[in-house]
Amino acid sequence: NNTKLLLHCDGADGSTTFTDSAAPSKTVTANSSAQVDTAQSKFGGASGLFVIRSNSFLSVPDHDDWNMGAGAWTIDNWVRYNILGANTSHGIWSQKTDDSNGYDLRLVDDVTDARYYLFAVRSAGAAIVALQTTALTVNSGTFYHLAVVHNGTNYTLYIDGSSAITSLDADNVQDYTGTFRIGVDMADNYSNGWIDEFRVSKGIA
Repeated sequence: NNTKLLLHCDGADGSTTFTDSAAPSKTVTANSSAQVDTAQSKFGGASGLFVIRSNSFLSVPDHDDWNMGAGAWTIDNWVRYNILGANTSHGIWSQKTDDSNGYDLRLVDDVTDARYYLFAVRSAGAAIVALQTTALTVNSGTFYHLAVVHNGTNYTLYIDGSSAITSLDADNVQDYTGTFRIGVDMADNYSNGWIDEFRVSKGIA
């Protein structure tokens, strides 16, 4: 009952069909060149392939399930990067009403090649919640498990099951009106690699 979106990203190589295994299921649309790829997977023999130069991503229509409010919730997935490079950001997921209001998770690759994850909730352009890790060793060619968890007034970002950063913050994710997007952040920075086993859970940390 807590699972609101579950994408195993399985299927035939090159397929643009992404089935939501949650009940009731939601419609998932593959945009640009987003597709199922059997070359890489964490589970199930396939994953979602996203190519940064073609601005590919998945979209799910706006729904009350994305209105997290003050309750517990978790968004988690596996990600494997194809190519990482300086001064780029790799969007992992997002939902926004506009460029100033929404929430997202991204990997930031700054000009010194320091890599860190950033989860932010933005209101009127200001980050009212921000989890930014310290510089991390993040390599291409490796699957990483990422989980953003809200529990009480705590936000925690987990990497491979270990807490990377926790923030005590009373601000909550509100009812944003845009589509939920996978493979791109609020600033339209696109992912470059593979995403597998994407899940949104509401009412449980």
